[in-house]
Amino acid sequence: MANKRLNLTEIKPADSFAGFCMYIGPTIVGLIQNGTVYQGSKQQVIASPELAPVVAKYPLAADLLVDGEKLAEARAKLKRRDNLLSGKYARLVKLAAGKYGRID
Repeated sequence: MANKRLNLTEIKPADSFAGFCMYIGPTIVGLIQNGTVYQGSKQQVIASPELAPVVAKYPLAADLLVDGEKLAEARAKLKRRDNLLSGKYARLVKLAAGKYGRID
């Protein structure tokens, strides 16, 4: 088996790769579920017909939509509870619970 040398022209720049995003915020029943993966960049996903109404109603949800390459770091921040991202998560939980009475 021959080793293939990596040709640098085969590597696409980060901005030409659509990638994916994941919602790491709380599940808001009937609107959005934690762990949902969306194809495309964060800006594309926020503007999509699926998420635009959610972001209009809960702007904090956009901050909890994380690009794939930043996913591990963002999940670690949520566990620490001493940073801006975990604060936004907690505020979204309170906002959604006030409107819907129940979130998961």
